[in-house]
Amino acid sequence: EALYFLAESYRRLGRATEFVETSRRLVERHPRSLFAARALLDRVRFHQRNGDREAALAACRELISLHPDSEFAPEAFWMLGWDAYRRTEYEAASRALLSLAARHPQSELFAQAAYWAARAEERSGRRDRAVLLYEKIVERYRDAYYGQLARQRLDRLNAQGVVASWPARRQGESFGDSLLERAVAHLRPVRAPGETAGPSTLERVEKALELRAIRLDELALGELTAAQREAPTSPRVCLELARLHRDRGDPLAAITVLRRAHPEHAAYRGDEVSEDVLRLLFPLTHWDLIRRNAEAHGLDPYLIAGLIRQESGFHPRARSVANARGLMQLIPSTGQLVARRYGLRRLSPERLYDPALNIRLGTAYLAEQLRRFGRIEYALAAYNAGPVRVTRWLQELPTEEMDEWIESIPITETRQYVKSILRNVAHYRRIYGAS
Repeated sequence: EALYFLAESYRRLGRATEFVETSRRLVERHPRSLFAARALLDRVRFHQRNGDREAALAACRELISLHPDSEFAPEAFWMLGWDAYRRTEYEAASRALLSLAARHPQSELFAQAAYWAARAEERSGRRDRAVLLYEKIVERYRDAYYGQLARQRLDRLNAQGVVASWPARRQGESFGDSLLERAVAHLRPVRAPGETAGPSTLERVEKALELRAIRLDELALGELTAAQREAPTSPRVCLELARLHRDRGDPLAAITVLRRAHPEHAAYRGDEVSEDVLRLLFPLTHWDLIRRNAEAHGLDPYLIAGLIRQESGFHPRARSVANARGLMQLIPSTGQLVARRYGLRRLSPERLYDPALNIRLGTAYLAEQLRRFGRIEYALAAYNAGPVRVTRWLQELPTEEMDEWIESIPITETRQYVKSILRNVAHYRRIYGAS
């Protein structure tokens, strides 16, 4: 432990040589300690930030050899797999990514590992194995980002007559022995979580509902907040607290609290929870403004809704650390630039909190990016990271396959931003399309 925090101190002080040497000494002396695993992951990230790919990969391999089942291993498996994929070493990529999926089904990297393992199988010519994975990914993640991608690949392969098949077993092997079988076993549809609150906590919820019935919302908030401290992931507690936040005009707070009870909500297919839960997780306000402005620019209104959810959670007074404001999180300088094209010479930053003006300018700006770059994925990346960066990425990153380009975006925030909005669009269309 002392060696770990000494190494961490060196890293924070910028003393790279001492950091690496102390980290290595820790791993050599205590290879089975979880502090060794943590130190190795720190070293992976350190070398990655400093552009030393080989050193980062070496630390990944060492971490996996010593602690393949630790909480620190998924990132190492992912880095090895994605690096191999980008170097067209598809069998090595599949092996690393299936190892991640087989060993770490609870990891945040599970869905992307399963998808890119399937892509690696397809690239290596084992298309029947790819179809098997795609089918199971669609079954689990239908409207989520990787579920949508898997459906597109699956439709293409099915049209060519490719069908799924299980790997042949060696003598003595049983079902579940192969990495593929173990990974597939984890690709089951998500279920809604069970109730975790005890009787006394649920009594608080009932008391809060009685208080709300007589319009004592502040007292109700106190009861529900206390209930959540007792049962932070309770679906019932989080639902009632989310409803209260929504009714008080704070849909972002409603999303935040409800996600604690539904961490895998992005994989919901629509029948796991009530429609009220889905509408709280994916709120939709100002629909007439969204639809009118989207149609004026030839955009899908659900795309604008998905972007607003990602940017502000539909909170009209949202303001970021970068000074972006309002529903579509416009920076004042960008808002002013777009406003001038509409004859608005003076635009005070405060006016960006006006939903009508914010949606008008934000939609116009997104449409500009789409006209400039020609694909909605590029336009979303430009909306988040700026058109200058996207212009550079189009020159530097692979563009033959859109999924590969998105996964290669070097800024994590932008990469996740594009994926999240594409996921949001599918959910908004499913939840609100019929109405």
